[in-house]
Amino acid sequence: MAGRLSFCVFILWIAGNDPKVKKWPIYLCMVAQVVVNLLQVVIWTAQCGKHLDYIWTPSKVSEVGQVCWNVEIQSQFGYFSGCEFDTLDDIRSITDDMQPSIRSPIST
Repeated sequence: MAGRLSFCVFILWIAGNDPKVKKWPIYLCMVAQVVVNLLQVVIWTAQCGKHLDYIWTPSKVSEVGQVCWNVEIQSQFGYFSGCEFDTLDDIRSITDDMQPSIRSPIST
């Protein structure tokens, strides 16, 4: 998370005060990154309630299904949080390719 956020801050720094650069998508990605990662922590800590030791104690692994949430909840959210920004980045790359190119006044 920190790597992606620092990259977004770097992009904002490079953009500076350029009015041509839309900064709201960068801020949106930053907020979404923080929200998704915090939600991942909440799901991880809430899945077994007060019995977090069931997650990593080998002798209690067999009882996880009785105490904790369904493991599909965490795995599906993990897939979402892991693929979320890769997919968004791919979509952004595709839409950038569809933008008309701007000719420089120097080139003819």
